[in-house]
Amino acid sequence: IEAENGVMDENNKDIIYLKNVRAKINFDEEKLITVSSLRAIYNVSNFDTEFLDKVKLRYDENRLSCDKILAEFSKNYAILSGNLVFLNSITKLNADQMEIDLIERTTKTSMFNKNDKIKIKHLANGTN
Repeated sequence: IEAENGVMDENNKDIIYLKNVRAKINFDEEKLITVSSLRAIYNVSNFDTEFLDKVKLRYDENRLSCDKILAEFSKNYAILSGNLVFLNSITKLNADQMEIDLIERTTKTSMFNKNDKIKIKHLANGTN
């Protein structure tokens, strides 16, 4: 994880408040996930990170933007939330939240209001 600057939490030496953040996450030897945000809260002891404000994630040809990503590596999950937009060459998805199990690599996508619907637009031929 890299940042333009950071400030240590006065009450918890493991927490750093970061600005203009870029992070690289390797889950597979050949696969790289990049995350950027205007702010982040980073725990140096377990790498748990909360990315905030104009969050962007890239993985292969997949692009995702949202308001917040809570990546709790210590618990093997991540929650992406707020104005979530997922885009790749065949699909655009709009939702409120996506929960990811980092071990099983499964996702659960949802809306905060149960009456609202996840929006999926097919941009090209393909299967989802």
